[in-house]
Amino acid sequence: MTKKKRKNKVEQQKKKILLDSILNKWVFVKQIIDDEERYIFIKHRLRDQSSHNRIEQTVLSPEPFECGIYYITDYEIDKILDWSVNQEIIEIRPVRFDLEIGLYSEKEKITSYEQLEDYLLSMNYITSQDLQNFGDYRKKLSGAQEILLGYNSRKKSM
Repeated sequence: MTKKKRKNKVEQQKKKILLDSILNKWVFVKQIIDDEERYIFIKHRLRDQSSHNRIEQTVLSPEPFECGIYYITDYEIDKILDWSVNQEIIEIRPVRFDLEIGLYSEKEKITSYEQLEDYLLSMNYITSQDLQNFGDYRKKLSGAQEILLGYNSRKKSM
């Protein structure tokens, strides 16, 4: 069994600065499937206001089974160069996470996408304006920041 390496203060501060730049605002991930661009809309918020180690990720996707609230207990975040637009972009890579609220979650028994929308609205994870803004997954929201969502090969589900 290996011990988890503790991040030094510089790495922790870098993680905090990068996460703060996307916290509590909608960002998007661009996907290209069958030569068609579509977008996944994501909002990050701190699970515990005193720590940047645990976050909640609200995901609105064209695939209903991807939508919901993810609880992320370990993640990596960095800026990388996106060659297609020749600029730096934030990449977040969940390492340990769980779908807490969604069609296949174990915590909340939700059986349809409509029921999921109602639940997210009632619990103030999203607003009806968010649903209008993100209803067409082929259209990106103007002014929203693009990020990359990666998955670490060492990924461990909770």
